[in-house]
Amino acid sequence: MRRDTTWNRVAREALENARRYHREARGLLRQRSWGHALALDRLALEEMAKAIVYARARDGLVTFSSSQQARLPFVDRGSLSKHSVKWVQMSQAVAGGVLFLRYAQLYALAARRGRSHGSAMKSARRRLVREAEDPRSMFNRQLTRLNWTFHIVSKYQNVALYVDVREGEVIGPRTIRADDSRFVHERVRRWLAAFGPFVSPGLPKGLMTELKDTTFLLRQTQRILSRQRRGTSPV
Repeated sequence: MRRDTTWNRVAREALENARRYHREARGLLRQRSWGHALALDRLALEEMAKAIVYARARDGLVTFSSSQQARLPFVDRGSLSKHSVKWVQMSQAVAGGVLFLRYAQLYALAARRGRSHGSAMKSARRRLVREAEDPRSMFNRQLTRLNWTFHIVSKYQNVALYVDVREGEVIGPRTIRADDSRFVHERVRRWLAAFGPFVSPGLPKGLMTELKDTTFLLRQTQRILSRQRRGTSPV
């Protein structure tokens, strides 16, 4: 089986698995089981991130081979199965996916206005940075919500699953706030809808070729993740 066919199958099945986890989380929310719903939405996020990475590998936008690291972004495929590092891969993949989709939208908008490839790339990059930095823009608010989602899921990753004692207090799934669980669930729902067309059947071949140079997007992803405000809710 060809690698691009294998990567496509992994991407599509991981996305479907993410959707299944998300549907099951919705049922738990109806039962007011906030902690367990959050735990399933975290699994949905991890599978969605895996789908994004494998879809980009299928489309020739990342590589699993370090020998091509100078040409394309390199992903350690083995790390996608290790829980110790999966969270880092997941946050990078989702943040990068959000930026990538917006960049593709801005590029297509500039291209439709008759700009050349180089001019459309420059226009998309300038506007992406401007929107990301402007607190009044819708895209900036999306990034703020993205960071807050990462904060909630990271903070409660074990609390959502296990009962324990911390600083003399009993903690566990029952201590998860309903608002936090609902917030994460809504973000996962929106991302699954947004990434679905990207994962299957993938971006148009012409656009995939134009966007192979993703160094700019990787830098922006690192900036977004490094500026996470760990105690400020966007709501």
